[in-house]
Amino acid sequence: MSRQLVFVHGRAQENKDAIALKAEWIEAFDEGLSKSNLKLPIREEDVRFPFYGDTLYDLV
Repeated sequence: MSRQLVFVHGRAQENKDAIALKAEWIEAFDEGLSKSNLKLPIREEDVRFPFYGDTLYDLV
C-alpha cells in the first residue's frame, strides 16, 4: 500500500463540487509547499478527499 494524504473538509460545504474542491485544496497545498521549496510528497492520485458536505447538510 502506498502512502496517502487525506484532506478533511469542515462544515458549510454543501452544494459544492467535490472534484473541484479537491483540486483547489491540492493546488493551495502545493503553493504552500513551493514557498518552502518543497513538492507534493505523493502522487495526486494518492490524495484522498472524502466529501460529505451534502450528506452532513441533510442530516443537520
